[in-house]
Amino acid sequence: MRRLFAVLLAALMLCGSALAEGMIPFDDYVKALSDFTDEVWSQDGAELLWVLEPEEGVTIGVCLEDGRVAALTAEFPCGDAPDAVWMALDALGVLDGEALEQIAEMAEDSETELDGSRVLRLHGGQRDAFCVCAAEDAGNMLWQPIHGGSKLHDKPACSGMDAARMITEEAAEALGWEDCEKCRASGKSGA
Repeated sequence: MRRLFAVLLAALMLCGSALAEGMIPFDDYVKALSDFTDEVWSQDGAELLWVLEPEEGVTIGVCLEDGRVAALTAEFPCGDAPDAVWMALDALGVLDGEALEQIAEMAEDSETELDGSRVLRLHGGQRDAFCVCAAEDAGNMLWQPIHGGSKLHDKPACSGMDAARMITEEAAEALGWEDCEKCRASGKSGA
């Protein structure tokens, strides 16, 4: 019995340390998506931010931390998410089939926690997005406007951003952008 307990405890500790490291390693994520698209990843303003356009109108934005995916934003024209978005979410490996079905049913501008991940569905004037990060990291994420704007935000809907990108504080510092005067006037207050 003690041996079984020790094995279970060790397994739980390994799982906990894996979760603490973030999601999938970026190299593994790139490989997982390479089966579905020949498009090439490119840096987007900072070494920690990468984008992929797997099909016209769809952009997958990834924010890295220690070589792992820390946050993913899959943006697309308003309406139903194209297959490329579901492929990008599934390739993370942190959401099972039931969680993906629940995400498909999410209301616009809502958020939920599934499989240890925080998932947001954003609705903009022309673009929608799904954003995913580890649930424990959600309060530390910032928002970067993708289509116009050069200020960092604590809230994804501040200043009328159209499907903002979820990024880490470290990536925000690497961008060197100023804080929004409305939602970050006194420093980080949480997303």
